Amino acid sequence: MSQSSAVSVDTQPSPGFDKARHISRILALLLAIGFWVTLAWLIAVPVLLISPVGGGWGNIAGVTIDPAALSVGHRAGAILAILLGTVPSLLILHHAARAFVQFAKGEVFVATAIAHIRSAGFWLIISGFATAVEQVLFNLFAVVRPIAHELALRPALFFVGLAVYVMAYVMSEAQRIAADNASIV
Repeated sequence: MSQSSAVSVDTQPSPGFDKARHISRILALLLAIGFWVTLAWLIAVPVLLISPVGGGWGNIAGVTIDPAALSVGHRAGAILAILLGTVPSLLILHHAARAFVQFAKGEVFVATAIAHIRSAGFWLIISGFATAVEQVLFNLFAVVRPIAHELALRPALFFVGLAVYVMAYVMSEAQRIAADNASIV
């Protein structure tokens, strides 16, 4: 029996699952939109390295920085910090959207959905720390003092990510048990 057919072992989803599939389609769409907006942001930010615009950047601590006043090296470092903090969010959006696409198809306890859930959890954990690293590096390169002012460490993201990561293992074990039971019958 293949991994993808584990959910449909002589059973059909309950009528209530149709509502979950509909909501999953909506969530997959919203997460995909968030992914593309974030990707556009990630592509647009390095343009500031080449052509800094006045008006200022707001940093995490609420300080406004004029990128035109920074050297190319400092702008590059600040942009790298922004990218470092944003990439985990991009990957969370990607994996969460892909998991909800699977759910919308009725594929719940399948290896690909579980892998996307596990990856989303992993990147949530990373994101909890990446925001703090982003802030410190941004402050360092944008010459903002103090460098570690109001550190943006997000322990909630770490714990939610850890919970999501463990849930993926629980789903994987449930899939394995269902496959074992199906092979006995």
